[in-house]
Amino acid sequence: MPVHELVYKRMAERPTGKPRHQSWAMSSYGFRLAYRSKMAWFITIVAFIPAVLFSFILYLSQEAGGGMGQDLARTLTAIKATDNEGWTTAVAPAVRFLFGLQAWFVTFLAAFKGAPLISEDVSRHALDLYFSRPLSWFAYGFGKWLTVFRGLVLVQVLPLLLVSVTACAFLPNFLAQAWPLNLLMIVSGVVVAAAYSILAVGVSAMSRSPRFAVVAWFILSFFTTLAGTILSAATDTAEFAYVSFRHNVETVAAWIMGLPNAETDGAEDPRLALLALAVYLGVSVWALVRRLRRGILA
Repeated sequence: MPVHELVYKRMAERPTGKPRHQSWAMSSYGFRLAYRSKMAWFITIVAFIPAVLFSFILYLSQEAGGGMGQDLARTLTAIKATDNEGWTTAVAPAVRFLFGLQAWFVTFLAAFKGAPLISEDVSRHALDLYFSRPLSWFAYGFGKWLTVFRGLVLVQVLPLLLVSVTACAFLPNFLAQAWPLNLLMIVSGVVVAAAYSILAVGVSAMSRSPRFAVVAWFILSFFTTLAGTILSAATDTAEFAYVSFRHNVETVAAWIMGLPNAETDGAEDPRLALLALAVYLGVSVWALVRRLRRGILA
């Protein structure tokens, strides 16, 4: 049963329990409906595999690696005591690698479960059904965004949190050294999930066809990354990398965590990434608001 029918049925019934906000009720039904799909479960489970493997390696380095974990912990402790920036540089490649890896799973989950959300309602003329109830366009839009956001947080934040907890458990003194980084990593993961969710609902609002919305999402995600890489390599100009939405999100996330990029020797400019990301998200919000305020009767 489509999510709009479930939500409408819930809103039409007599309240039987504690009242919930319309946006939260909509996102709850959308989230449950999304995870009735085997594809959503498959992407979510696969997204945890790198974190589980990395956590297992950390466990082996401590328990069965002849003291490798203790040696690593002592090395990090020595670096932290003399050079805080050097410690950050030492752990940056691993954190950025895991962050970038999880972003791929976020991309695919947002494509299959986020991009079709609003376009499916438009194609089925469900907006008339929604707005026949006392439901504001803001509550509808926020509910759709929250539906995507709740799924992406599972894929982006929880695997990183698993690795962080494992490192703190099996590397001596790591918690005392890295607790600020752990907190910032969670904040960065939430920012990444929120940005991808806004772009997903924006792309969905631009289309009347769920299939076209999925195709448009993949074109936007992969083509901008490919175009930025090719243009940067062809012109030897780093500014073209900011064409990529993925590059901008990861640069902003690394800036929040205070992690340098050894491959670029610190050439990344978080201000340009923030500006480019603001343009992407601004257009997405504009498309969403335009669809909801002007496209209800379309």
